[in-house]
Amino acid sequence: YTITPQNGSCIGTPADYVVTVNPALAVSVSIGSSANNICAGTPVTFTATPGNGGTTPGWQWKVNAINAINANNAVYTFSPVAGDVVTCELTSSEECTTGNTATSASITMTVFPNLPVSVSVSTPVTTVCQGAPVTFTATPGNGGTTPGWQWKVNAINAISANNANYTYTPVAGDMVTCELTSSETCTSGNPATSAGITMTVNPNLAVGVVVSPDAAAVCAGNPVTFFANPLSGGMTPAWQWKVNANNANNANNAVFTYSPVAGDLVTCEMTSSEACTIGNPATSAPVAVTVNPNLPVSVTVSTSSNIFCAGSAVTFTASPVHGGTMPAWQWKVNSINATGATNADYTYNPVSGDVVSCVLISSETCASGSPAISNNITMTAIPVLPAGITVTATANPFCPGTSVTFTATLLNGGTTPSYQWKVNAGNASNATNANYTYTPVAGDYVSCVMASNLACVSNSPVTSASILMTAHPVPNVSFIRCFDSISTTAAKPFKLRGGLPFGGTYSGPGVNSATGIFNPATAGAGTHTITYGYSNIFNCLSSASTQIFTFQSSLFTCGGILTDPRDSRHYSTFVLPNGSCWMKENLDFGTAVDGLVPQTDNCMPEKYVRNSPYGGQYSIFYQWDELMRYSSTEASQGLCPPGWHIPSSSEWNDLLVYYNGDGLAGGALKDAQLAGGFHSFQVGFLYLNNTWAFTTGQDAGSMYWTSTSTGNEGAVARGMNLLTRSVSVYNSSRSNAFPARCMKD
Repeated sequence: YTITPQNGSCIGTPADYVVTVNPALAVSVSIGSSANNICAGTPVTFTATPGNGGTTPGWQWKVNAINAINANNAVYTFSPVAGDVVTCELTSSEECTTGNTATSASITMTVFPNLPVSVSVSTPVTTVCQGAPVTFTATPGNGGTTPGWQWKVNAINAISANNANYTYTPVAGDMVTCELTSSETCTSGNPATSAGITMTVNPNLAVGVVVSPDAAAVCAGNPVTFFANPLSGGMTPAWQWKVNANNANNANNAVFTYSPVAGDLVTCEMTSSEACTIGNPATSAPVAVTVNPNLPVSVTVSTSSNIFCAGSAVTFTASPVHGGTMPAWQWKVNSINATGATNADYTYNPVSGDVVSCVLISSETCASGSPAISNNITMTAIPVLPAGITVTATANPFCPGTSVTFTATLLNGGTTPSYQWKVNAGNASNATNANYTYTPVAGDYVSCVMASNLACVSNSPVTSASILMTAHPVPNVSFIRCFDSISTTAAKPFKLRGGLPFGGTYSGPGVNSATGIFNPATAGAGTHTITYGYSNIFNCLSSASTQIFTFQSSLFTCGGILTDPRDSRHYSTFVLPNGSCWMKENLDFGTAVDGLVPQTDNCMPEKYVRNSPYGGQYSIFYQWDELMRYSSTEASQGLCPPGWHIPSSSEWNDLLVYYNGDGLAGGALKDAQLAGGFHSFQVGFLYLNNTWAFTTGQDAGSMYWTSTSTGNEGAVARGMNLLTRSVSVYNSSRSNAFPARCMKD
């Protein structure tokens, strides 16, 4: 290829151009179908597979060698008919081919015709009696070898109705159809539903028969005619009469006549001629006709007693034999007809010596000896006695809250009189004896109603005069607890105090009522109610109660911390070699009061409190009687916790012996460094409610109460001062206020 320039010269280097020569390709096409051997009208999809068709091949499908319309894709769908021959022509878009068109091998279609499906149903009868089963039969058209069945009643699927035959019990108006699903491969109208059969169902008529006689009762030997009244008997019912369940001869009509004997039972069996029935044949209820013999008539008269109370009415009763249902009566007194005395009972006021009888005219159809005359009753009168009642009370005036017994004394009460006691005019409950006991209140008035059981008595029932109840005054009792409400079963017994007025009695679990001593061990663990009772000069008792809680104390090891269960206050303790256990600190229990006011026996534990640099528990003071809870019993609990007590003078001596005796023990008892020791602080004391003494300086000292008394106004105390090591014995006035240490029981 040469280029010649139009202007100038061309200077360059020749270049080579490489030419590609493509080989010639063979074009081919094959086809396949989605189905063959199909039912008429079924669409089939054909697919072409090209060989060297290029990127934009051309397609033309042919049916029986004729170009198909709109069939220019690799996929072609249409509904073939039997014998159709399908091919595809491919035009390749490749440049180099050995003939650019190719035609596929052909596919010849097999198409089966669609068979019309139908079903018809039949039954022997369309009119039946109620409750009768009917069988329906289905006849298929093109049903195949294994058709499917579904019977329907009133367009609703019947249960378990999947066969060509269907049996069920219809009701009036039911329409029965059958749906057939053919098992043929190619069908039309599948599934098919039959025409309906409408059922006529006649109701079953209840068959019955009622028999009635022309007479309910006859004399023996008389004939009776029985009539049968049919129910749903039809036009030509059949009859069979029976006597005592045996067929009667020539008794095949609706009317039957014969002469019964006593006890015969007549029935009639009817067979209805109706088409649809229940209870056919039917038998009537048995009918019995009373056959009366010729009965002898008699009458007997009686009364509860022919001995009566003068002036009272007496009732006489006539007892007939074969008197019939409507007998006629006529009573007679002394053989003279009594006026208006025409009943079976006759009541009048007789006098002594009256003779009473009765004439009976029987209403029996078959009777003999009528009218009949009764026996005679001769009457004897006794006089009427008056009833009376008086009542008395065991106590009136009475003590409020106590029961009183009332006694009724009767006049003409009889052997078993009845009683009803009344309180304030109302009936008392369960008060139907001669004696009545209840707890009255002041102002009640009590009476009794008595009904005599004597045969002849007047004024019964009779009511007694009323007793107006008055009450004695009752004592005003109070019970303020002058002892602990909490104790342990291991604590010492203590005297109960606080009940007023004085002179009453304490009672309750663990209480000795004679001494007024409560023993926690006897009472046992638990909450116990303690009662104080007091009787006045009228022996009227009042009471008041309080409670004590006792518990089983846990094991306590001396040297540990003691917790007072009454106020939860804690105390350190120490033990001596002899086993006695003491508090390290002073007792601190009770309510603080002014030091200028004497502590009194007011059932409230009281204490004096004085500020000190040693802490509250070392500044608590008690007068001796308050500390001892106003008891002079040595080593008693006093105000100590349950299970502890105020040490006696001799127990103090044991303590001092452990610390080298009276002359030296004070040094150890005041030593704050002494391990496990007593440790006394010298805080002084209150002298006779007016002076705090020996509280500071070189004179500072301390006194401790013992539970040992000296006469009626004194008690033993043990004292020590700041400067000396001795411990003194001091017979003090009980009005002085000292600290106290407690010792375990």
